Amino acid sequence: MKSGNFFLTLGIALLALSCCESASDKPVYLDEKKPLELRVEDALSRMTLEEKVGQLFMVRPEALDPLSGGEESSPEGVTEVTDTMRETLKKYPVGGIVVFGQNIESPDQLKTFTGDVA
Repeated sequence: MKSGNFFLTLGIALLALSCCESASDKPVYLDEKKPLELRVEDALSRMTLEEKVGQLFMVRPEALDPLSGGEESSPEGVTEVTDTMRETLKKYPVGGIVVFGQNIESPDQLKTFTGDVA
């Protein structure tokens, strides 16, 4: 009986260790110890064609919400992220948002704005 308990305990310990090890595995693109070329290849291989194309586009905040002024340039820029903007970004992920002076009111507002679009 004692040897049975030993092997049962050993088996449970090995199973627990194997679970923990696989949980800490991370994708190659997140592993800073891997060469950059491998990380880039891994990241690109995980992206759909739509995501890759979206990365080519940089847009103004106004372009994400037609009710905010759309493509028309106005002195008052968008300074807050709207639900429509969030929905647009989910539907059409882009490579970046270009923020101009008209979109900035203060350092705190800019920090909140950029955090909300991320």
